[in-house]
Amino acid sequence: MLLSPQKELFIQEYLQHGDAIKAAVASGCRADNVQVLAEQWLADPRVVAAIAGTQYARTVLSGFCEQWVRQQLTTIIERCMAPRPVVRVQADGTLQQALDETGEGVWSFDSTGAVAALELLGKHIGFFGRHNQQLHPAPITPDYEAPAEKSAPEQPASL
Repeated sequence: MLLSPQKELFIQEYLQHGDAIKAAVASGCRADNVQVLAEQWLADPRVVAAIAGTQYARTVLSGFCEQWVRQQLTTIIERCMAPRPVVRVQADGTLQQALDETGEGVWSFDSTGAVAALELLGKHIGFFGRHNQQLHPAPITPDYEAPAEKSAPEQPASL
């Protein structure tokens, strides 16, 4: 399966960052046809096979698999989204959960970590494409139900 040097460079660039447009530009495509060529090359069975073969080899060599990556990202998301009480040190040195203006306990979570892991998982699954349009949309299953939101666990007012 012989590919042109330009397509070989496209494949190497695509494997580095997963962006077909950037890969096409880096392989020397002109700006006026970069999007069209990127789409054509990603539809070329020889290019697809070369990308898949390299990704498979990397998976085997690293010992990681797609399922493992998804599981780890899901675990990170769940841990980052877990509510943690916001505590304040009282004058006597004890810790007490902070309260909002209504007297309810204040909770926090790691929004930065959660968003980063959600973005990686979304990219891994293929939810995001150029200009937020999916190039290869994931199938929509009608039986999908979003996980129920977890409520903050009951905590005593004084920690």
